[in-house]
Amino acid sequence: MIHPDTTFERNILQCLERGNLQNYIFDNPQAVTQKVMRGIIGGFLRLSPVKRALMSDSLRSTFLSMMASGAKMTGNGWLTGI
Repeated sequence: MIHPDTTFERNILQCLERGNLQNYIFDNPQAVTQKVMRGIIGGFLRLSPVKRALMSDSLRSTFLSMMASGAKMTGNGWLTGI
């Protein structure tokens, strides 16, 4: 069982479990390029070895820290509580 430290981590892990993380990363439904990227990333994340790897403890901390740093770089640092 994975216990997230922050609400940001909890939301990201829920998105991974539900299979809709790509919709939060690429959130402009009118952009054709983002639609293509949602399809590519969504297909990649649906692969069971990838999903298992992202949910593992060792890779989970790296993945979540990269997502938090990406949110901070885009000016959304308040999302992560950093």
